[in-house]
Amino acid sequence: MIAVVLTVSALTQTISKFGLTQEVRNVEEVCQDVKDSDDYLCQLLQRPEPFKRNKIFPSIKEYIRCFDRLANCLHAEPNRTLEVCEEVFQEQGANFMHIRFDRDDLINGFLWNETDMAEYEKWRGKTLDSWLKCEKFIYSHSSFQIF
Repeated sequence: MIAVVLTVSALTQTISKFGLTQEVRNVEEVCQDVKDSDDYLCQLLQRPEPFKRNKIFPSIKEYIRCFDRLANCLHAEPNRTLEVCEEVFQEQGANFMHIRFDRDDLINGFLWNETDMAEYEKWRGKTLDSWLKCEKFIYSHSSFQIF
């Protein structure tokens, strides 16, 4: 079980800062969406094939969208979100980001060019940015160390 200590004023400031006045969706569902989109990306990237090429960027964008919803849950309900989604946060990043890749394998497998590779690297950077924002929030607002 995760123990997180947040002050009421810090939580109130965070909710106000991020405009999180609307009700947060079911945390379990949001967490599962993150896992599912990450699993799908892992499947796509583990064996680069031409028919998958047009699925990569929309899938990374979907992952980021799901993860940003999880970040909203974290800001609105940090204790509950960390408890429910502990497994996701323990991964220390998206699993698809941990897959080792060879640049030439991606180019040849997906029939990409240098522009496609630059786009892939851009989306990887955006994914990392989303994770870093959550890490920063967790470290600055809790006594719990997940990383």
